[in-house]
Amino acid sequence: MQPTASCEEDNIASTFAKAAANARKAGFDGVEIHAANGYLIEQFMNSVLNTRTDRYGGGSGEDRTRFLMEVVGGLMAEFAPGRVGVRLPPFGKYGSIPIDPLVEETFLYVVEQLGRHGVAYVHLLYELFPAGNMESAALERRHLHHALLTKARAVFPGAFI
Repeated sequence: MQPTASCEEDNIASTFAKAAANARKAGFDGVEIHAANGYLIEQFMNSVLNTRTDRYGGGSGEDRTRFLMEVVGGLMAEFAPGRVGVRLPPFGKYGSIPIDPLVEETFLYVVEQLGRHGVAYVHLLYELFPAGNMESAALERRHLHHALLTKARAVFPGAFI
């Protein structure tokens, strides 16, 4: 991920908020932010992929997760607390995304911040993690460590799915 114009300049996060507003107007009760499976938000959070040098990248977990938190903020403005969830991939490799050596640190920081934003739940793939892309996906049996989930529960008041 090379440094480009900032997310604020591109106004990408506001696109998510507009989609949430459209969902609310269409009668949806809530939304889930898909921050997994190698998609854009996960790429920002991954310290291996995110080589940006602006305030959306670098070694800081706060900077690498800034885009997600902007998206969450926009969605929370459209839906009341308890109506927004986030799917996270703590150890996912889907789409050939590299395993982040800072994954546990980033995950704990993210769930704590999501709790502060009033996110209702965090959706995790607990046991089977896809590796590869749609053409070569294979399921590898790996587990979220019980200790990590226990730490996450201590900082996130919502539900884990």
